[in-house]
Parts: sequence; C-alpha cells; structure tokens
Amino acid sequence: MSYVANVRITPKFKEEGLEGYGTIQYVDLPQGNIKIVNDFFKKYMVKIDDVPWVGKKWMHKAMVQPLMDALRYIEHKCGYDDVYEYIEDLSIYCPRHIWRKASKPLSMHAYGLAFDVNAWENMPGDTWTIPDEIVDVFKNFGFKWGGDFKKPDAMHFELKLKTG
Repeated sequence: MSYVANVRITPKFKEEGLEGYGTIQYVDLPQGNIKIVNDFFKKYMVKIDDVPWVGKKWMHKAMVQPLMDALRYIEHKCGYDDVYEYIEDLSIYCPRHIWRKASKPLSMHAYGLAFDVNAWENMPGDTWTIPDEIVDVFKNFGFKWGGDFKKPDAMHFELKLKTG
C-alpha cells in the first residue's frame, strides 16, 4: 500500500462546483502555491500560441473559445492599437490558493479558468485602468468580473461555470 503525504483533493467551491472541469490533487508549497500531483494539467490544460496582444498562454480548454471570442470582439470593436493601450498582459494559469493563502480554496487560476488584466497596475485598492466597455464585453462573453466581488478584485475575470 502506498501513501503520499499531504495530498488532498481540492475542496469544492461553495458557490459553484468544478464538476466537469476537473479535480486537482495537490501538495501545498510555501506562499500559498501548490504543486499538482495528478493528471489534471495533461487532461484539461492547453497552450494557445496566439492570444491577441499577449502571445502564448496556458489555460483550461473550456476557457479557450470564450476568451478568444471576447478578445477578437474587443479588437474588432476598438482596434488593435487602442486595445493594446488597455490590455498588455493576461495572467491566466497559476497553481495557487485564493489570495495565496493556504487556508483558502484553490484559485480559479489554478484551474486555468481565470485571468488577471495587467496585474502589475490593477492591484486590489488601485484605480482600475480598463474601460467599463471592455469589462462589459468580458461579462457578455461569459466571465464574472472580480470588481463585482464582495472583496473587489478589479483585475480579475473568471469563467462562469456551467453546473449540472
């Protein structure tokens, strides 16, 4: 009988389950990070080489279509140069807990189902630098905005999960 120390199955998010999006088994690392120890990454994550404005990114396969559609719509509506002024980077996959606190559930970033826009200039408490029109486009393409959360996180967007 083999035993792996400190391995646990991800706690389910209370507001939405991740059924159909995969289960992450992990060990905790310092500073709220995790190491995934099962085949989640191999089964669910894909590398997209041509994410508009930002290049190559890893993300959950369920997020590819809505994110790419939203970005293409924004580019068509606003023009490449104007959008690049607002979206210079998307931080997507990051295996960690919410707020990098091991006592919290896993972040949607750990699942590759969330992204932060220009994280270096949109930290919690900072003035939001993205126009409301762009926020609305992401919402219309199936994302929840962190600016609407109880503890606002204006740089954060996550895919609305389909349950059941």
